[in-house]
Amino acid sequence: MDARARARSAGFGDSDSPEGADLRLPAHAADVRALLGALGIERFAVAGHGRGAGIAQLLAVEGGVEALVLVDAVAFDAWPSPRIEELRSRLGEVDDAFIRSWLEGFFREGMGHPERLSEADLEEYRRPFAGPDGAERFVRIAAALDGVGLVDLEPRLAELEIPAFVLWGRTTRSCRPSSPNAWATRCPGPRSRSCPGAATSCSRTPPRPSPR
Repeated sequence: MDARARARSAGFGDSDSPEGADLRLPAHAADVRALLGALGIERFAVAGHGRGAGIAQLLAVEGGVEALVLVDAVAFDAWPSPRIEELRSRLGEVDDAFIRSWLEGFFREGMGHPERLSEADLEEYRRPFAGPDGAERFVRIAAALDGVGLVDLEPRLAELEIPAFVLWGRTTRSCRPSSPNAWATRCPGPRSRSCPGAATSCSRTPPRPSPR
């Protein structure tokens, strides 16, 4: 593999997010493309959830994608959501207590069934931000939660002639579609379904697509 595909694993959670690393969606899409190129893969299907669905959209419009599945996708100018924008406006306040409180609120408010989230589950999400550099790492990640790459992407998505499917949880509190026809009106083509009783903690207002 080339050096970039081999060495870079910058991201969230247990992935590295060193100072200066580009953690925005276009950088992740470029990394995936570099890895596929190193593996000799030219045609592929891609599925993504949340921000991963944003990466999937960028890959799709760049070519090589033969089928696309998006789950609770960030998209258009609906990302970042108001909650994420509010977080980004408070990055100067971040400390351990802020991180613990914000993550708990994010999941409790964003999940359709917050009672299913145990304290142990929540601690696992907090764990990557523990330690002396935890607050700085959280700030770097939150600062990357912008709409770069997605704004004005819908004309290119509308031109895709590949099977595409969009799914979201109907009971997701912070990711409830404001209009069931959002994808259909802005990007006609993809098929979409909401899933009764399902929810995720994605934090924006999703849209809705269908395969051609």
